[in-house]
Amino acid sequence: MNEGVSKIEICQGAGDWRTPDGSTLYKLEVTLENGVIGTSYAKTTQPWYFTPGTDVFYTSEGDKLKIRRVNADATTGPASAPAAQTYGDDSDRGKSIRTQWAIKTAAHSFEPLKWDSAHGTIMTYSKQVGTLAKMYLSQYEELKDL
Repeated sequence: MNEGVSKIEICQGAGDWRTPDGSTLYKLEVTLENGVIGTSYAKTTQPWYFTPGTDVFYTSEGDKLKIRRVNADATTGPASAPAAQTYGDDSDRGKSIRTQWAIKTAAHSFEPLKWDSAHGTIMTYSKQVGTLAKMYLSQYEELKDL
């Protein structure tokens, strides 16, 4: 296996391939400026690296090339995805997501009808969901700092 950073010299279509799930991948014959030649597959006939001179990070194994974007400094490795945003914080977005989670979880786990002994009535669906959601949120708050 060989990998590194180079530029596209030639990239041309060489047919297509139908995957087992029915989607189409387009076969591309790629020549890099450093002399590496191989086949790459893309979801479009002209992927982002189609233009000669495009900087790429490549991995070659036999005649197969995997083409990825280079880091901003163009020295090593593929560009990494931005860090995943977490929603365990106390921002409005984090609170909203936790509230939605609690309501959804409660809605999927309630009992169809439940006797509310404190009020002597049968709890409605929305009251059951609300009660469970509050319980899940309070349990989340207790457990998040463990």
